[in-house]
Amino acid sequence: MMPHGVRMISWSVLLIASVCWTNTTVAQTAAKVGRNRLRSPSTRGVPEIPWKSYSTQLASGQYFVVQSWPQEKKFARPYYVHVPKFEKSQPGEMPVIVFLHGNGGNAKDAMRGFLRRRKRIASRFILVFAQGYRESWNIVSERSKADDRRFVESIVQRLAKFDNVASSNFTVMGASNGAALVNQLAIESKLPNIRNYISGVSPLNVWQYDGKNFKSKGNDNNYRADAKPMTGKRLLNVSGTDDKLVPYRGGPSRVIPAKNGKLAFLDAEQSTFVWARHMGYKGERLLRPSRIEGNTEVFSYLRGDVMHCKLNNVGHGALSDISEDILLAFLQSEDRENSSDSEDRTSDVKPVVIVAEGLNADGSLVKYYRRGLNYAIEYFGNYGPYYIYLLGPVSEKSVRDIFRRRAASRVNPNSAISVDRQIGEFLTRPNVVAEIKAVMSGKSEGGLTWTQDSPLLYEDVTTNARGREKDPIENTWGALHEYHHVFQMAHCDTKQERTSDKNINSWIAEGMATYSSAKFMENLKLVDFKNYMLELRKSGGNIGRPGINEFLVKKENWQLQNENYWESGDSAQVYYMLGAWATAYLIHVQGVDEVTVLKDWFRDIPRLGKSAAFKKHMGISLEGFYVKFDTFIRQSDEKVMQIFQPQIKEK
Repeated sequence: MMPHGVRMISWSVLLIASVCWTNTTVAQTAAKVGRNRLRSPSTRGVPEIPWKSYSTQLASGQYFVVQSWPQEKKFARPYYVHVPKFEKSQPGEMPVIVFLHGNGGNAKDAMRGFLRRRKRIASRFILVFAQGYRESWNIVSERSKADDRRFVESIVQRLAKFDNVASSNFTVMGASNGAALVNQLAIESKLPNIRNYISGVSPLNVWQYDGKNFKSKGNDNNYRADAKPMTGKRLLNVSGTDDKLVPYRGGPSRVIPAKNGKLAFLDAEQSTFVWARHMGYKGERLLRPSRIEGNTEVFSYLRGDVMHCKLNNVGHGALSDISEDILLAFLQSEDRENSSDSEDRTSDVKPVVIVAEGLNADGSLVKYYRRGLNYAIEYFGNYGPYYIYLLGPVSEKSVRDIFRRRAASRVNPNSAISVDRQIGEFLTRPNVVAEIKAVMSGKSEGGLTWTQDSPLLYEDVTTNARGREKDPIENTWGALHEYHHVFQMAHCDTKQERTSDKNINSWIAEGMATYSSAKFMENLKLVDFKNYMLELRKSGGNIGRPGINEFLVKKENWQLQNENYWESGDSAQVYYMLGAWATAYLIHVQGVDEVTVLKDWFRDIPRLGKSAAFKKHMGISLEGFYVKFDTFIRQSDEKVMQIFQPQIKEK
């Protein structure tokens, strides 16, 4: 299964300079020590405490990062931490928000205002408020020339080591000049700890994005070098339509200075679209909001991972005016289009089976396909929209009518492109032209495809369903396998690489679907599951030769997590066969419930990431699992088959 018709084998806090930099050290002190340190370039009286003496629990207080740059030497830069208080024990690791104040502001005032206005956020997140040098952040032509990116990154790296901090769930949030630094961090930072970027009343400026490329700031603030921001990040921009400092529709500010004039900005909606495209969005810019809440129009891309909030009749204070509900929904990944709750991802739309002329004369083709489909939906839930195309070469007119209907189902009503043009562009895609040709020539191809942008839908396309019509067993089996993929794809970010923590590896996708479909076939009394698993080792079963045993002899250094086997030709053996046995190991050796392995753990991937979700539900890290499974699968057939005997299950 591959998106967009590309086929695989089918089913047959704020910022701190890094301590590794020679001009930067990190110091901590009680709030009463060095209260005026911000105004002093000296570090006298600020103790530099060795890391080993730190508490393992981050506490509220004042902390420092010591930096040197042309304006200052060994300058102690403060940041303030607020850790929520709980009547009972703190609930484990907590996410962190690093807030960057605007030009002329300061961290203490920002903290007081945030704690007053955002009480619910303050009760659920560790909050960090960093102080900009000379009350500014070094973007384009500001007073500060400090290395603010290193400042912020050092804070994140240091705080991530505390036991009560969720090290992979940092949010950097800024207002105005602070938001401009948020944008530059999103452009240049390579820290994996930062998950979310929230920019208030400062979309990208023309120095940060020149119309074609993102730009690195450079030591001289000339923004010459092209930059490639990390993907897989989540971004939210908040802007007001009546902003007099940063024009909502873009162009130069009346006030903010830049080299040789005033600082110019991108249109706020265009800026968010630029980020969405970089993060993998393939569609057109949204011309209408995805939803409206009061005076706020929400433009949501990539299931809510990239969002813009347009506050009508609001000025430069839009970040203060934005609803806390909207902020919390974004921070906790609960946008209506991006909920990690499985109920929010199910669909009321029933699957649609579309059959070409010349097939299903006696009703058996659809009957036996639905036998598998209905079982899978009962197990996994109804996801979709899901279209099943059972095609054949009898009538070219019928086939072309179906493909036009398929194109119409993909039309995006928010696009500026007309409906007719969208349909025409789909029908002329090379892969679609090739599919039609395959149908008319009687070639048997197919598998699951899906869209990655609005409208989201899934398709099981079989170019020659005659084989399915003649073999009811394989027909049902294929329906079971492909629908498991529908469920999987609904709970991961398919725009990311398979190695990404937001997507799933090929062995997880294909191996678990191979296991589940075989087990469900046994439940339907159509195959012998244990015998099937044994045949995967001996001959490859219905997937193809060689089987696992022969493959392991020839490819001793194989790796389950290696994603290169699609190119080398060994995907069937690694992802499907060994993947199925890896699934069996989790259930029958690791002792994890079948429903957890096949279904429940997927629901936590959007929120926790693949690695953390796997460890949470399977009781073992992915790395540890790979080592244990490699040892297990190299044993004899007789030995490995014993795992299906309940009395010898290992824990």
